[in-house]
Amino acid sequence: MKLETEMWDIHVGTPHPFNNRSPKIDNGTDRPDHDRDFAREEWDKVFAKSWLIACPVADVAEPGDLFRFDIGDESFIIVRDDDDVIRAHYNVCPHRGSRLVLADFSTLSGFTCPFHSWKFDLDGKNSEVTDENTFQPEVLCHDRDLTSVRCETAAGLVFISMNPDVMPLDEYLGPLKAQLELYQIDDMYVVQHRQSEWGANWKGGVDAFAETYHLHAVHPQTQCLMDDRTQIDLYPNGMSRQFVPFAQPSRRYDDQETVNDGIKMMLSDAGIDPEDFDGSAQETRRAVQLAKRKRSDDLGLNYERFSDTQLSDSTVYSVFPNAQIGCHPEAVSCTGSCPMLRIRTASPMTR
Repeated sequence: MKLETEMWDIHVGTPHPFNNRSPKIDNGTDRPDHDRDFAREEWDKVFAKSWLIACPVADVAEPGDLFRFDIGDESFIIVRDDDDVIRAHYNVCPHRGSRLVLADFSTLSGFTCPFHSWKFDLDGKNSEVTDENTFQPEVLCHDRDLTSVRCETAAGLVFISMNPDVMPLDEYLGPLKAQLELYQIDDMYVVQHRQSEWGANWKGGVDAFAETYHLHAVHPQTQCLMDDRTQIDLYPNGMSRQFVPFAQPSRRYDDQETVNDGIKMMLSDAGIDPEDFDGSAQETRRAVQLAKRKRSDDLGLNYERFSDTQLSDSTVYSVFPNAQIGCHPEAVSCTGSCPMLRIRTASPMTR
């Protein structure tokens, strides 16, 4: 017997094609394996084969700017070179394997190995071998340059892949690329980076950030100003999108009338004086949407590219295999987990 599942209608305001549900995708019902051996296999078959979000473009805004991206046992240098090209190199000297970059961020004119002081340009080319004349030519006939990996940008984010045969990034992201581009992340700047380590399988971190099912139990304080009953759309290549209603109480919350302090903050952020608002908490979400529309018209923000839902709510994208991007017109937050397991709430970004 097939059970019919209630599909929550979470959208308010003017109908918009952005809010439409995606075609149904069946990802199966098998339970994920959390075995350590299986996790090691995932590294070879998933992380080493996929596109991975390394950092926002804002972290490498100028030539010489670099960001160190660590995932699993690997470390990469994300750098904008002198030709204004963003590149990704393994963070290791080809001579004796020393790490070249230890800082999370830096601005350099090139790289110098701390072990034997071999030097490399930003594009990864070797520029100097210390006492080169003391080496037999046969010893130095191998590639002296840094080993680079695939590196491309999309929607203001830097992606890398260790797989030279990975599919084109545009094809990998599918519909997510155009949707993420609406938020103009490339015009934002990074507010902070945070990292924490969990004693858990990496998929536990991904799962927790990709759903709101736990909010009423784990974060009940959120129920006064956001709903945990959401719309989730699945896309090819393991991608998904979720709409999380903000600026009004969850339907689980007892008080649906009082404009509480959390909602007042959201009203104020939209340019509404909470003391002048005479509606109920059920009306605040729509009020925020209308206020942001007016602000856009007044300031030329071009918010007509957004649906009403996007103006008030969080639109959360899960980017396979390990990242979530929470999007608002004014700011986004990118969170990733990796097999170590580290949780990197990498980039709350704003304009």
